[in-house]
Amino acid sequence: MKNIALACILILAFGCNSKKSTHVVNDTQTPRVLYVLNAKSGTYENEKLKLEDVHSVIYFSDRPNRLAGHMSLKQFAKQWREEKEDPPNGALSILENSDDSVVELSDPDVENTTITFDIKLIKGKIPQKFESSALFIDLDSPSNQYFSYENFREDFHALDCSCAESAKNSSQ
Repeated sequence: MKNIALACILILAFGCNSKKSTHVVNDTQTPRVLYVLNAKSGTYENEKLKLEDVHSVIYFSDRPNRLAGHMSLKQFAKQWREEKEDPPNGALSILENSDDSVVELSDPDVENTTITFDIKLIKGKIPQKFESSALFIDLDSPSNQYFSYENFREDFHALDCSCAESAKNSSQ
């Protein structure tokens, strides 16, 4: 009985901390973000990848930021900064094709709901014409940041606010 009482006292003494624990997010670091472009159809010819009927770009990040949402193709392309030394990688997954392709992406060009990239095929095969696909893009690598953090924060804050406002208005 004395051992149980002693154990309880020790647990209470060492288990309780007078300092409140808080999770601190270092928001001076650019979040590592992945982007997903879902397309209804696409073409591949002369090292150009064209994705058609892409209505928005989905983004998400891991800890500690945990951003998630969507943006327009124009917003996505506007923030892209070209750095030829280390272009971002992408994985193209075509629904009707069992093999995914890995590519390096550069020079995005947007026209309405169509986006065209110059690409270098790293792995796999891409058919000349294809239907339903998803392009997963990793723009953030340790050696290269394609988005300026300030623009990134401002744009996502604006998107989050506009989405919250839209949700508020639609529920009334």
